[in-house]
Amino acid sequence: MTSSAARSTARHLVVGASGVAGTGIVQSLAADGEEPIFALARRPRLESAWGGRVTPIAADLFDPEGLRAALRLAQPSHVYYAAHMPPGGGASAQAPPLAMHPRALQAMLRWLRPWTPTLVRLPGAVHWYFRPIHARAGLCDGGENALMFRHLREALADFARDSNTRPHLAVLTGGRLHGVHLGPALWPDYAPVITADSPRPPGRTWYWDVEDPLQQAGPLPYTWSIHRPHFILGRAEGAPYSLVDAIACYALLLRHAGLPLVFPGGADAFAARSEAVDATLLGAQMRWAADTSAAHGEAFLVRNGPAWRWPELWPAIARDFGMAWQVPSRAVSLYDLLPSPEAVWDDLRAAAGLPPLPLTQAMPIAFLHDAMVVTWDVTYDADKAAALGFADTRGWQGFHAALHAVAAPYGPVASANWSDTPPEFDPLPSA
Repeated sequence: MTSSAARSTARHLVVGASGVAGTGIVQSLAADGEEPIFALARRPRLESAWGGRVTPIAADLFDPEGLRAALRLAQPSHVYYAAHMPPGGGASAQAPPLAMHPRALQAMLRWLRPWTPTLVRLPGAVHWYFRPIHARAGLCDGGENALMFRHLREALADFARDSNTRPHLAVLTGGRLHGVHLGPALWPDYAPVITADSPRPPGRTWYWDVEDPLQQAGPLPYTWSIHRPHFILGRAEGAPYSLVDAIACYALLLRHAGLPLVFPGGADAFAARSEAVDATLLGAQMRWAADTSAAHGEAFLVRNGPAWRWPELWPAIARDFGMAWQVPSRAVSLYDLLPSPEAVWDDLRAAAGLPPLPLTQAMPIAFLHDAMVVTWDVTYDADKAAALGFADTRGWQGFHAALHAVAAPYGPVASANWSDTPPEFDPLPSA
C-alpha cells in the first residue's frame, strides 16, 4: 500500500480498459483512494460501480498521434498496459466455436506424449511442431500486438521527456510465456512449478514481442514491470478469453435445457491443478510494482493463492445455479450436450425479456473448451513478489460475484457457501 502523499499525486492510465483485465484494474484503482483514473480503449465503457471517478478516453493503439494526445490529457504517473489484439483483429471471438473437439484434443496429447521428446529435437521442430500449437493457443499474430505496444512505448517515452517526469509502465502478459498451454505432453522441459524465471518454450509468440523490447532495452525515460497471470477472473462481455462469462453462460444454457452442470473437460482435467487471479488483485499487484522501486525492471507471476482443482469450485457453482453436477469420464463439447446452443440461448434471452444478443458475443465457447481440457498441473511460485513485499491473496468472492453479475438478468442465483480458501480436495468425487 502506498502512502497518502503518494496517492495524492498519482494519476492512473489503464490501456485496454474494456477487457477482463483492464476492467478489473480500473475497479481496483477506483476502490483505493481518490486519485484520477483514465480508462483508454477504442470503445471505452464505464461501470456504475466506478462512481463517476473514471474518465474515458477513446483512442486506438494503431494511431500514434492519438496515443500521444491521450497521454497529454491523462498526464499519468502510472500506466497499466492490458491491451491485446486477438489473432485476426478480434475476429476470433466470432470464429466457429471449435477447431477440434475437446476429446480429440486430449487424445492427440496422449498420443504425442511418448513421441514428443524425440519430435521436438528434430531439425526445424520450432517451426513445424511448436508454431501450430502456439497458434491454436492464440499466441501467434501478424505483428499487431508488437506494433500496438511499440506505439505505446514510443508515445510514453515522448511524454516522459516532454513532461520531465518518470512514469511507471506495468505490463500484462501471461503464464503461457512459460509454456503452461503445452504441459509435459508437448514440451519435455515443462516446469512442474513455474517461477518468473522459468524458461520459455521453443517457438516465438507475441508475448515475446511485448516483453523483449523492455527486457532488452537500455536506459528508458520510464520504469517498468511485467505481470504474468494464468486465468484472470473478471467479467467483460464479448471478451474472447473471459472464463467467468464462459462458465456463467454455459451454466445458464444447461440449466435452461434442464441438464446438470456437466464438466466439459472430463475426469482427468477435473483433477488437475490450476492457477487463477482475480482481476482486481492483478490491478493491486501492478499498482504495488509501480510504487516499489525494487520491483522496477522485474517480471512477476500473480495468483489468488495456492493452486486449486475443479472439485473445489464446480460443486459450488452448481449449487449457485440450483443444478446437479456431473463429471463425465471423457471430455465433452457443449455441442454434444446441446445440438443447437444458439437456439437455447435465443430462447433464454427471450424468456428473460432481454433483447437478442449473439451467443458468440456473450460466451467464448472455444476458450471454455480449451481451458477445461488441460490434464496437467499448472502451479505458480509467487515467492518473488512476496519477497519484495507483495503477498496479497484473494478468496473466491470476486469470482462468485462476477458469475452472479453475468447470470442475474436470467433468473435466480443462490449464495452457496464459497469459502475464502477452498479446502484441500484429494479424492475425485463421483457425479
